[in-house]
Amino acid sequence: MRRLLAYCMIASCCAGFQANADDGKYLKVCDTWGEGYFVLPGSETCLKISGSLTFDLSVGEDVYSSEPLGRVVPASSASIDFSTASETDLGALRSVLSIDLDEASDEGGGVTLSEAVLELNGLLVGATSSQFDLWLNSAGAVLSDDVIAYGPSFTNLISYTTSFDELWSAMVGVEQGETRDDFDFLVHGGVPHAVAGIRLGAERIQIGSVMGYDSVREHVAAKVRLDLEITDSFSTFAMVGYRSGHNEPGYFGTWEGRFAAWAGFSLDLSEELVLNSQAAYTDTGKYAIAASFDYVLLPSLLISTELAFTSLPTDEGVRDSAIGGLLSIEREF
Repeated sequence: MRRLLAYCMIASCCAGFQANADDGKYLKVCDTWGEGYFVLPGSETCLKISGSLTFDLSVGEDVYSSEPLGRVVPASSASIDFSTASETDLGALRSVLSIDLDEASDEGGGVTLSEAVLELNGLLVGATSSQFDLWLNSAGAVLSDDVIAYGPSFTNLISYTTSFDELWSAMVGVEQGETRDDFDFLVHGGVPHAVAGIRLGAERIQIGSVMGYDSVREHVAAKVRLDLEITDSFSTFAMVGYRSGHNEPGYFGTWEGRFAAWAGFSLDLSEELVLNSQAAYTDTGKYAIAASFDYVLLPSLLISTELAFTSLPTDEGVRDSAIGGLLSIEREF
């Protein structure tokens, strides 16, 4: 039923745009907000519709769970994003609605709300990834960048971001939390989770830090990240994380153990081909390595191949490991 409603909403929008075109009311382009935006007829709001279609083939073992796949596993997914922007007396008003559509299966799938936020002059409210993740831009550019997780994936939040000058920016916010791996980190009428961050960005260097207080477990977690653009074709990053209460899971500190680290690079081999690599480690002895090639076959068609490896200790005193390959074909629009 949810999938049907999503399809109907998309079809209604497209039908409305077609009706306007048939009446001779051509859509005007909004250059102010970037590529793809156009003026909604009869309003001052600009709208952009974008999304992607993805087809994946996985082989070997699951590098997240170390379980053998046993065969070549195909998977298809899609996403559609509706972005709006307009200028108001209080500043720029923007909103984003993102919907993911996955294959329905016994394990789940179907229609998922991945983002629903509005932003007014630095104030962000709605449902999206935690600022503990967004503020430092996740991790690297490989497909399996979160084998060692770096932050919560989805929450209701309120945050405010301000810039002191062209270099410094700061963020503060509160979040509701999420349910993850059968652990409930949702705030039920009590004190919300708190998060804050600061960032310094120059031409070829960016340094940022973020800290979160888990009001459910009463734990603290923090991350610091350094990004360097060494040349026009080569960039690298390093990030470290710390969390208290390492013997039990936490909302912000999603990795195992007390300390974690991530590092990687991206190298443009040509205008069409990019090499990405990332390594991650926790003080429990778990580490994950991945390397991928991204090839732009067409301006809107990306083909990615990745080889990933995970190693972790077990209760028996020996190490368990997994190695897997992935071929991904993504069409963006």
